[in-house]
Amino acid sequence: MINTSDKKSENLNNILFPHEILKNYDQSKYSFPQILQDLFGLNKLDQLHEKIYSEEIFNRDLGKDSASKFHNIFYSEIKKKDSKLRTTWESFLTNEVKNHFSYVDSLIVQKLPSIRIHIPNGLAIKRWHCDSDEDHKHPLGELNCILALTDMHDTNSLWRESKPNEADFKPFNLKTGELVYWNGNTCIHGNKINTTAKTRMSLDFRVFPREQYEKHISSTTGIEYSTATMGTRFIIGEYYKEVF
Repeated sequence: MINTSDKKSENLNNILFPHEILKNYDQSKYSFPQILQDLFGLNKLDQLHEKIYSEEIFNRDLGKDSASKFHNIFYSEIKKKDSKLRTTWESFLTNEVKNHFSYVDSLIVQKLPSIRIHIPNGLAIKRWHCDSDEDHKHPLGELNCILALTDMHDTNSLWRESKPNEADFKPFNLKTGELVYWNGNTCIHGNKINTTAKTRMSLDFRVFPREQYEKHISSTTGIEYSTATMGTRFIIGEYYKEVF
């Protein structure tokens, strides 16, 4: 994995893999971990598992793998336009993510992020998959991003192949305050049973330049596809928003 934090001119759309782009974010400005600690009533996010009553809730299959109490709290809060979580997210997209793609006039981004909670002895995502497969139906052209809310490593992280059909699975090793852009669209990825003593928490979202959106969605039948969990269509105004 290569770090280009000081190269804002790096053309992220050209990271045709195995390259992955690692960035940092300022936790004093975008205090996602602290916001969620307060929201969940925790002293440390990586100890969230101490507050759950059933591991089964975190081991469900596609469409039900984001239905825990803590998932529900997160999604309820980020949908409130005036909440601290939502306003921090909007500022992060405009002032950080857009700057990572400074070479484009407008960027299409996932409107609201997905949260991943990977507890000890559990799974955050049960199926190994790539986002453009028949189960998930994400459009081609997307670039994935993982934003670490806790340190993530080894079995509490997400494992991915370096490029499509390579099957050389390795985990992301990220620290709180780091994010990585990578190809989850056509590279298979998934989770192992978390054998660490720490909960991993992260945000996932997708981005692509406007020209890629036009190529893969606006001018195709991709508009008919929707998310596996909520049935939200992959179009601007539903799953995506435009950031200038």
